[in-house]
Amino acid sequence: MKNKLIILLATTGVLLFSACKPDPIVNGPTPSGIDGGVLVSTFAGINIADIKFIDKKTGFVIGSDSMANRLYVTNDSMKTWQDHTLPNYTYFSAFKVLNKGYIYALLTSKSNNETFFCSSTDLGKNWQQYDLSKSESGIENILIGDVLMLNEQEGFLIGYEQPTFQNDSLGLIFKTINGGVSWNRVYAYKISSGYHPIYLNDIIQTSASSILVAGRILIDFNKYKNILIESVDNGITWQEKRLNIPDFLKPENIQTDGTIYALGYSSENYNLSYILKKSPGNQLFDTLKIADSGTVFMNIDVLNNNTAIYCKSSIAYISTTDFKTETPILVPNAGLSGIVNTSWLFTEKDFIIGTSNGNLYRYKLK
Repeated sequence: MKNKLIILLATTGVLLFSACKPDPIVNGPTPSGIDGGVLVSTFAGINIADIKFIDKKTGFVIGSDSMANRLYVTNDSMKTWQDHTLPNYTYFSAFKVLNKGYIYALLTSKSNNETFFCSSTDLGKNWQQYDLSKSESGIENILIGDVLMLNEQEGFLIGYEQPTFQNDSLGLIFKTINGGVSWNRVYAYKISSGYHPIYLNDIIQTSASSILVAGRILIDFNKYKNILIESVDNGITWQEKRLNIPDFLKPENIQTDGTIYALGYSSENYNLSYILKKSPGNQLFDTLKIADSGTVFMNIDVLNNNTAIYCKSSIAYISTTDFKTETPILVPNAGLSGIVNTSWLFTEKDFIIGTSNGNLYRYKLK
């Protein structure tokens, strides 16, 4: 049966996307031990950038078309998708899931690059929106990097002031206790000599009381050094940490025991990228894998410290978490399906991958 995309207009006015159950598609030379991928959903004209699932039934696809980022939500195991894209915005600079009852995001408007903090308690059907460029937000004129909510009221936002040759460069952490309505500065990282912009790019919760901020500092033309700022008391105090990591660290996955899996990149050699791991109680990151020359790690998802799936350039791989061996997952009709951008592990034997031309494929290990 040929794959179709059926567009249904619900009585609520929300577009529901339902992909007909397709025939299984074999990858050609499918690696031993992996069933051929099955096309489960197609989003025409959408470059799928991220996939997040709360459980096997409820999940999100974040992608983009020529106009804006798009958000699609399923609560029936990918049988149908609701388009919950917010109007008048260009892209998600962050999209996160606290639990099934609360999701939140940073969105930038098309018209004037204003950034909004948005939250939803109904899987993105309705959103509370707060303009962070307004003076009442407490963070106007700040270039915003990321956001982390600990619960529906309390959270942290990171950003930086654009430095000048006359003023210090500041990396900033803000806190809200009213669900994002207003924010107060709680920490400033300062460099007082020369023009050295600070870019704080990721904030993650690594345990019940620990929060980690990752960023970088421009020290010379196209040359950076890393910066990590950590709180072990849920944001009451913060301390800078210098670890043995590449210039640019992107935390990707936090295990329930506090193990951090991250991607690292070199600012001096853009062909160098790494998979890194920091175990609980270990002050250093271990380098688990270095990408082959000319390839770049793009994302990683780890389940129970046992199985990992990750994208390297245009190919997805599945591996054990020592990363000593990897099995490529070949996308059906790769020339037509676009490159692999992202992936999600349901179990050690059941996962999906998303491609740059809007296809979701589901795989099972035999």
